Amino acid sequence: MIVTLRTERIRTLDDIRAFLGGSEGADITPHDREAAYKFVERTLVRFRYHFGLPRAGKGLVRRYLGKVTGYSGAQLTRLIAQQRRTGRIRDHRLRPPARPFATVYTTADALLLAEVDEAFGQLSGPATKRILWRMFHVFGDKRFERLAEISNGHIYNLRARRTYLRARTTFRKTRGGASPIGQRRRPRPEGRPGFVRVDTVHSGDRDGEKGAYVINMVDEVTQYQQLASVRRITEQFMVPVLEALVGAFPFRVLAFHSDNGSEFINHRVAEMLNKLHVEDFTKSRVRRSNDNALVESKNGNVVRRWLGHSHIPEGLTPQTNAFLRDHLSLSSTITGPASSPWR
Repeated sequence: MIVTLRTERIRTLDDIRAFLGGSEGADITPHDREAAYKFVERTLVRFRYHFGLPRAGKGLVRRYLGKVTGYSGAQLTRLIAQQRRTGRIRDHRLRPPARPFATVYTTADALLLAEVDEAFGQLSGPATKRILWRMFHVFGDKRFERLAEISNGHIYNLRARRTYLRARTTFRKTRGGASPIGQRRRPRPEGRPGFVRVDTVHSGDRDGEKGAYVINMVDEVTQYQQLASVRRITEQFMVPVLEALVGAFPFRVLAFHSDNGSEFINHRVAEMLNKLHVEDFTKSRVRRSNDNALVESKNGNVVRRWLGHSHIPEGLTPQTNAFLRDHLSLSSTITGPASSPWR
């Protein structure tokens, strides 16, 4: 561990002898490498190491520095030589090496590899290596002279270079698909109950098996909440459950707000809301994450708290619904027929 000694009372060689002999206590505090280098530099200057200090005194100072910093004798020799030569001690590792290894593959090679990967769809290392070899030895393209003998592993090294990544990466703004279903605005309940927010929570997939989904519906004003579980978020499963959840509220649902997920923004859900005489069907605005923040917070505070983040197999949907109905929903009216697709 790199340490620095508080040396207010260690000013002479006798003080150093007393410290090394253990006859005088000292407070030692861990520090970083830069602080340790500064300590070595101050100590050499304080005791005039390069200006008339006898040989025995130099050995005493070196033992003192070694005990305090934990540096080896060879490392202290390098630091002392640097201080004598330049007057300062600096960490040279922060700079590039004075004599770096020669670069075998240039920036042009990385760009050429990016061009090949763009044309062939970024194949595996062995397949790409064979293409590079053929480009030089079969088709005689001189640009591939160095890449023709590249190893499989080094292909992936070139693919990690910034030059390659800049050549392969393209950015496009999100292209929103216009949908006439729902109004893109934030609900305005103005203190009236019946403005519900809805979202889905997925329990994740495991070993290729899809997990169940939880539908979370919350009233914005009263915080009245209804939950149910479905096997899939297709229209076949979603519409009956959404209709049951809307009907389970003890007051009339006036507005229905969701994010832009296709499980909510579709014609069958719109027809169901129209049949239930829900006046407003709204959806979140683009880049307005707070539009549906209420139900998102309930996802974490209620759904994740009680169901956790573990995978729930879709076969356990009936048991999950029973738990949600009996313990987390304020109404027990979400029963539905035995043949209901969401059971």
